[in-house]
Amino acid sequence: MPRRACYACRSSKVRCKVQGGATGCERCVARKLHCSYTPKSQSSSRSDLIPSSPWAPPEQSAFESPPMRQANQDYRMERGTLGLDVGKGRPEDLLREGEFTHSLILLYFSNFSDIHFMFDEELFLADFSTSQIPKVILYSIMALSIRFSMAPFTEDLPPCHRGELLFKHARTLLVEDFDWPSVPTIQAYLLLGTYKLAFGGSRQAYVYLGFAANMLRALRLLDISEGEPSVSVETHRRLICTMALMDRLISFPLRLTPHFSRRDKIPHMLHDDEFLALKRGRASQTLGAHSNVKVVSVSQEVMFLSEILAELYELFHDGQDDVNQVLSKFTRHSATRSASLLWTPSNISHHLRHDTLRQFAYMHLLYHHIGQLVHFKALRPTSTQKPYANHQHLETFVNMFSRDKSIWARMFNDNPHLLRQMLYLGSYYEKFDPRTAGRRIGIEALLEST
Repeated sequence: MPRRACYACRSSKVRCKVQGGATGCERCVARKLHCSYTPKSQSSSRSDLIPSSPWAPPEQSAFESPPMRQANQDYRMERGTLGLDVGKGRPEDLLREGEFTHSLILLYFSNFSDIHFMFDEELFLADFSTSQIPKVILYSIMALSIRFSMAPFTEDLPPCHRGELLFKHARTLLVEDFDWPSVPTIQAYLLLGTYKLAFGGSRQAYVYLGFAANMLRALRLLDISEGEPSVSVETHRRLICTMALMDRLISFPLRLTPHFSRRDKIPHMLHDDEFLALKRGRASQTLGAHSNVKVVSVSQEVMFLSEILAELYELFHDGQDDVNQVLSKFTRHSATRSASLLWTPSNISHHLRHDTLRQFAYMHLLYHHIGQLVHFKALRPTSTQKPYANHQHLETFVNMFSRDKSIWARMFNDNPHLLRQMLYLGSYYEKFDPRTAGRRIGIEALLEST
C-alpha cells in the first residue's frame, strides 16, 4: 500500500492505487468521488505559498485535510476554495474548522451583546483558545451566529436555516444534563431559548427560560453578596441580569407569569471599566472610587429600563389605567441621567470606536418605547401647560401625531416596496419556504394594493 492514501480508501481499508501522474486514485475516479490523495510535491521556491497555510491548494499542502465522510459531509474543499455546506452531515466536522468557529464566536458577540451580558468576550476567547468551553455552548453560539456569516456556503438554504443542524445537535447534548443544575447548563438553556425566540418560537423560549430559572434557584445564585469583588461573582451577576432581561421581554407579551418576581433581588452589574480593572487585578482602587461616584453602564441602564417596562406591563395586565407613579419615576430618571447615556454625537462616536453601538442603540430603543407608553395620554394635552417640557423625546411624538394621524399608512403609501420587503424579511421567521411565504392567500391582495 502506498505511503499516502486518500481518506476514502483509508476509511474503507482498501488499497489506494494511483496510475502515473493521475490526480486521484482508481477507486475514487471510478466512483466519481473527490479524491484527497496528495501526490509527492516538488521542491518549491520561497515565493510559493506557505505549505502549512490553510489557504494553500491541496497539491501544495504538506498536511492533508481532516477526514470527512464522502456521503455525509458538512463542508468540502473544492480546488483550494473553502466551501461550507451546513445543510448536510455532522456538526462535529464543522467544529473542526477552528478559524471558522472563531469567526462565529465574534459574530455572536457583535450581534447579541445588547441582550446577552452573561459572557465576557475577553474571558470567553481565552477559554476557547484552551478548549475549556463546553461543546454544547459552542454549538449553541454557532447556531445563533451562523446566519450572519459571510463564509462561502455552497448549499441553497436561506441564512436563517443554517443554524438548524447546530441547534439540534446542541439540544441533543443538553439532554444528557437537562436535569443537572450547573452554570453551563443554564447558559445553554438561555442560548437555545434565544435561538427559538429569534425564529418565532417564543413559547419554547419561555419554557427554556423556566428551566434555567429553576436551576438558578437550585444553585442559590440569587444570594450573591453585593460587596464581593470577584470575576466569577461578577459573571454570575451578569448571568442573572441576562435571565431577568429575557424574562421581562418574553413573559408579559405572551401573557404568562414571569419567572422572576419583585421579591427577587436582581444584582447590579459593574461598569465595563470596573470589570476590566477587576480582571486586571486593580479592583480595590476602582471599587473604592465607585463607592463615592455612581457610574452606570449601558447594560445596567438597559436593566433599569426593562424594570420600568415590566411595571407598565403589570399595570396593563391588571387592567389599571393610572400610570402616574411610573410616569414620575421615568421623568425623574430622565432628568438625572448621566451625560454618557445621552444620544449625542460624542457618545455615538465613543461607542462606535468600542464596538458597543448596538447595545447603546438598543438602550435608546427601550427608552423611546417606554416614553411612548407612559406619555400616551399626553399626546392630547388637556391643559395649557406643556407636559413634555422636561422630556427629551415627547415633543417629537406630539408633533408627529398632530401632523398626520395616519402617518404609518402614509409611510407605506409613499414607499410601495417597503411592505413587500418587510414581508419578505418576516418570512425568514416562519417555517415556510421564504420564496413562497409572501404569496399566501390574504397577503397577496395586500401586496397588490400597495
